Amino acid sequence: MLAGFLAEMPPAAEKNFLEIGAGAGLVSIVAASFGHRITMTEFNPDALRFAQANAVINGCPQLAIRELDWNRPQLAEAFDYIVASEVTYKKEHVTALLKLFKSYLKPGGAVYLTGEMRRVSRDFYQQLETAFDIRVQKKILRFAGEETAVFLFRMTGKMDR
Repeated sequence: MLAGFLAEMPPAAEKNFLEIGAGAGLVSIVAASFGHRITMTEFNPDALRFAQANAVINGCPQLAIRELDWNRPQLAEAFDYIVASEVTYKKEHVTALLKLFKSYLKPGGAVYLTGEMRRVSRDFYQQLETAFDIRVQKKILRFAGEETAVFLFRMTGKMDR
C-alpha cells in the first residue's frame, strides 16, 4: 500500500524521504524508481544486506542505504517525509519512534505509516496524537479468499500550523 501511494505521489527534486524499517527495501526501491530522493534504512544486518542486493538487482544501485537504530539514531539531516510499513507492532518501539519523528522530520513535513491495526498500533497512534495531526485511510486487500484491512496514516506536526 505504501509503495503504491509513493508511486502515485509526484516527485519533487527538493524533497527528501527517509524509510525506516525497510526490510527487503520494496518501498524505497519503488519510490526511487518513480523519481523520489529516498534514504532506505534498516537495523537488522541480514535485512540490510538483502535490501542492498535487492536495490542493485532492481536497477537502483544509487539508492542511499544506511543502518539505523531507532533507539540511537545518527542521521546527518532532517527529512521532508518519513515513511514506514509495519513498524508499530511492538510497544517498546513507541518512544523511540516518536523521538525519531520529532528529531528528523522537517517543519511542514509528514510521516506516512502503513500496516494492520493491532492493539499496540492503536495505543501507538493515540500517543502520537499529542504531537501530530493524524489522518487515516483504510484499504481492504484480498488474496485467496482472505481479507486484510491495511491502514495508511498521514501525520503532520501540530506545531506546524
